[in-house]
Amino acid sequence: MPIAKTKKELLDAIETEYCLLKKCIEGLGVEERELPGVCHEWSAKDVLAHLVEWKKMFLGWYEEGSRGGNPRTPAEDLKWTETPALNDRIYRKWKNERYEVILAEFESEYAKMLALARAIPEETLFQKGLAPWLRVWPLSRWIAAQTSSHYRWARTRIRRWANLRSLQSLSRSETQLLPLVHR
Repeated sequence: MPIAKTKKELLDAIETEYCLLKKCIEGLGVEERELPGVCHEWSAKDVLAHLVEWKKMFLGWYEEGSRGGNPRTPAEDLKWTETPALNDRIYRKWKNERYEVILAEFESEYAKMLALARAIPEETLFQKGLAPWLRVWPLSRWIAAQTSSHYRWARTRIRRWANLRSLQSLSRSETQLLPLVHR
C-alpha cells in the first residue's frame, strides 16, 4: 500500500491490513501458531507479541510527547541501529506467554491505535516537525509503522512460512508415494 496522504487513507489502511492479518492468523491451526520459523525462531504467536510490544512502546512515546516530553526512542538504552537487540528483548519477554493472552493484548492495542488515529486531527497527523521525538516523520507515518505497515510485514512473513510448510508437506507426501509408483 502506498503511504497514506489523508486521514481516511490511513484509517482504511490500518483496518484493511488488520483484517487481512487476522484472517491469516485464524487460518493457522492451534499447534501451528506455536511452531518456530516464521521469522527466524519466532512463531506466529511471537510475531503477534512483537506487534503488541511495539504498539505499547509507541503509545508510551506518544503519551510522554503529549505531556511535553521528548521520549528516547526506540528504548532508553538502545539506538535505532540496535533494533535487533530490542526485538530479541521483546521475543524473550513474551515467548512463554499463552497465545490467548497475546491475542487479547493484540486486539486491545489495535483498538487503542485506531482510536488514537481517529482522534487526532488530520492536519496534526500529517504535520512534519510536530515534536522532536518524531524526527522527520509526521505522526501519521509513525502510526502506520506500528499498524498497517507492521501488519503487512507480519502477514507476509506468516503467509510465506505457511506456504513453505504446505509445499514441504506436499513434497514429503509425494516422496512417500514414489516407491509405490516404481514397483
